[in-house]
Amino acid sequence: MVRELDEVPPAIPMHIFEFVNFSDLTERVRSNVHLTYVLGRIASIGLCRPKIANGISVNTLEIDLENSE
Repeated sequence: MVRELDEVPPAIPMHIFEFVNFSDLTERVRSNVHLTYVLGRIASIGLCRPKIANGISVNTLEIDLENSE
């Protein structure tokens, strides 16, 4: 379930999350070091399409994000 937040709660524990600028998200693509939570808007959702990755067929879904600021 996805729901929209009216505002960002002030009590997010800083020792658990490392906040980065929205423009820096592309540096984390295909990184298996960091999990990234995104505060923003889904601008569009593409079709689910099969793709070959490391010789294995996987389904991919393209999602375009917008900065919520």
